[in-house]
Amino acid sequence: MTGSKSGLIMKNLVVYGPGDIRIEEKSVPQIEEDKVLIKVDTCGICGTDLLIYQGKFPVTFPYHNLGHEYCGEVVEVGSRVKNVSPKDRVIVNPNYWCGYCYFCSMGEEHLCRNKKIFKAKSNGGFSEYVLVSEKLVHKIPKDLSSEHATFVEPLSCCLHGVDMIGIRMGASVAILGGGTIGLLMLQLMKLNGCAKVILSEPLEIKRDVAKDIGADIVVNPLSEDLVKIVEANTPHGVDIVIECAGVSDTIKESFNIIRDKGTILFLALSDQKLQVPFSHFQVVQKELNIRGAVFGHRTHERAIELLSDGKIHVEPIITHRYRLNDIKTAIEVCLQGKAIKTLVTT
Repeated sequence: MTGSKSGLIMKNLVVYGPGDIRIEEKSVPQIEEDKVLIKVDTCGICGTDLLIYQGKFPVTFPYHNLGHEYCGEVVEVGSRVKNVSPKDRVIVNPNYWCGYCYFCSMGEEHLCRNKKIFKAKSNGGFSEYVLVSEKLVHKIPKDLSSEHATFVEPLSCCLHGVDMIGIRMGASVAILGGGTIGLLMLQLMKLNGCAKVILSEPLEIKRDVAKDIGADIVVNPLSEDLVKIVEANTPHGVDIVIECAGVSDTIKESFNIIRDKGTILFLALSDQKLQVPFSHFQVVQKELNIRGAVFGHRTHERAIELLSDGKIHVEPIITHRYRLNDIKTAIEVCLQGKAIKTLVTT
């Protein structure tokens, strides 16, 4: 164990309410026997962070845990920590599970009824230091940069979605939403042998990246008819729809372009108050398979390997970089639709 960091002061982001975020100073958390103290290097801004900032995600204010897509270096470990050492570079699974509830006992830890979602004991990744349980920590190789390592968490969520739906070679896919998740799913679909991937996205910056990283057809839903384009390219509808926007229009559109016996995967978190009507008759008549996926589930190590091996390209997805002191500006840029992935360094 290294020398204690207790007594040192660090910067820490606190959300006091919708739109009210402040960088404050607090003591670096003291090490505990089963915990790992990490000096954060880089943290990505996720769509969930934006929902919390806007007051559209169920958290209690003041909220100290914003930021869960982060990479850093271990600076101190507790006496019972066995598999992580100081100077290891790591990423963190942000979802703490209990290990003894029904879902944990069934191997579905990501559905743990006692989980502390987005809650490291000390604070979130928009801070200089974070204290987390050893079981949440994954070491990363030297050849994986800190910026690219911030994509492990979102990529792990995408891999869980892929695991849930099953993909056959040559399948046709429509991805609705070209943000970070949509662009990662695009690449995973191509890696899984999908013959035709259509991506629908209203923002030009995201459509351009989608073209560059392998989309077969890119659609602007504000000026083009997605249903007609799908019909022209897949006469029976697409085999799979992956909804990555979490808004009512794209959720409804999913049902208009899916083929009979097709699969719709809802992968985006939305405003918790969003209610979208759908046709029960259509679901039954077409024998649709509707799935939802949340968080990564035993997929972080695979995500690390894909990124380290260069199988998933994330550099084109990074559009903005800010320092922690400028995070309010960074968040506002994201909300204005000017960015894809924005990274914040401490």
